[in-house]
Amino acid sequence: MKNFKNFRIKKVVLIFVLFVVLGCSGDDDAPEQPVINVTNLRVLAQDGFNVGVGSCINPNENYLVEITISTQNSVQLIEPVVVSYTVNGNTSSVTFTEIGIKTIPVNFVTGENVVELVDSGDSVTLNVIAPTQFELIP
Repeated sequence: MKNFKNFRIKKVVLIFVLFVVLGCSGDDDAPEQPVINVTNLRVLAQDGFNVGVGSCINPNENYLVEITISTQNSVQLIEPVVVSYTVNGNTSSVTFTEIGIKTIPVNFVTGENVVELVDSGDSVTLNVIAPTQFELIP
């Protein structure tokens, strides 16, 4: 009977130790990694109004590229996120230290201009018309 009692005590202790060891993992304290999405790419006039895709724009105006990032799981950024983009093939990048919107001043050239996100390939195309090409329509 004494052996059976010792066996039961050892069994209970073993189950308790396994429960404690397997129930506590170091990953529980690690912050959840955010799933980053670049949710918006737009071209804005300096006054903040959206410039439509395929629009013809005045080269004498100032323009901005607007890039927005968010997270799928509503988790804040743990480390900075760098988003690379091109304007007419020239690569640049912007660093986000928090979820939100960044606006970047850009200069466009006469003719077709393409702003593209490097990772996703999302793009916006605009046509800049030189002042001498404007026509008055009666």
